[in-house]
Amino acid sequence: MKRMKKKFLLPLCVGTLLVGCGGQPEPEKLTYWDNIAEVASWKDVDAKINATVELTGPLTIASETEIANAKAIIDGNFQLDKETMTGKMDLSLGFPEEVRTAFAENSNLSHITLPESIDLNMYITPDSILIPKNLYSMATTVFLGLPINADMIPFDYVSIDLDAAGIDFHLPTTVAITEEVKEKCSSLQEELGLDIVASDEGNTFNINLDKAKFTDLIVKFGQSFKTQEEFENFLNAIELEYSSEEVPSMYAVLQDEATIRSTFEETINTMGIDYTATFEPEQYMVDSAFQLSDLETEMKANVNIVSKKSELDQIAPEEGAVIMSMEEATAALMSAFMSQGGL
Repeated sequence: MKRMKKKFLLPLCVGTLLVGCGGQPEPEKLTYWDNIAEVASWKDVDAKINATVELTGPLTIASETEIANAKAIIDGNFQLDKETMTGKMDLSLGFPEEVRTAFAENSNLSHITLPESIDLNMYITPDSILIPKNLYSMATTVFLGLPINADMIPFDYVSIDLDAAGIDFHLPTTVAITEEVKEKCSSLQEELGLDIVASDEGNTFNINLDKAKFTDLIVKFGQSFKTQEEFENFLNAIELEYSSEEVPSMYAVLQDEATIRSTFEETINTMGIDYTATFEPEQYMVDSAFQLSDLETEMKANVNIVSKKSELDQIAPEEGAVIMSMEEATAALMSAFMSQGGL
């Protein structure tokens, strides 16, 4: 199992419950899970995404400037053709003035001139994601300290292997909902006492968790598996990739209630999750707010997603686009850097 997948396995398991396990509305109304299954059956995905992330506290960048308030804004569109598993993400990343000023005043980062926003066009193939050269050059400048002008790079996209990067598009709109998963989630929902509130109309569902409720949810989630085999069967049912050699340690962590509770108590000051999903015949809307803080730093995130039922054809970059592997791009990058007088 890839390292990134291992790191996020527990949140993904619990997240599956939050995304997939509905309450028990009136018989004539669809449950939350029924609605999610309908969304998953849509042929293709066409979604709009808006997200805001705020960090407050003594955050140090490159051992220097402390940012009292940092904020990032993401606006974008996401399209996925399920038949060919090809897609496109058009994103606009916004950098507020306080973030741009902090970079400019930091001697280790002053070579980076952040614009008010960056527009990115990324593509998805069945086994890779194509990163545009402006994002690649910016990442190189930030993480390697090599100021590369994107116009000097002789390619349009860098191909990143999804498996090697540990990226998996297991979303409600891309994963088939089986009866086995539905039954397991319904059973777990009852065992965990997860409260999902449905509107009178039956098409809007809300989950609200604070630190105490979330801690209890994690503990009960672990206790719901009486044996390691049950836990492994659950991983198989929700189609998560994992290494069989690592299952014992993951299961042991879930069974250790004392460590789970002490970890949450010692490392988290406040925590809040407010998730609302609204289903319409050809539209699925999610509004979520997340808050997490320790003794010094607080993070707030708000995400709004509107997914529409759609029928798309295979999606690919513009004709004639130059695509390089990571190895090829690295060689081209060094050549471009040297041509600008580097090294």
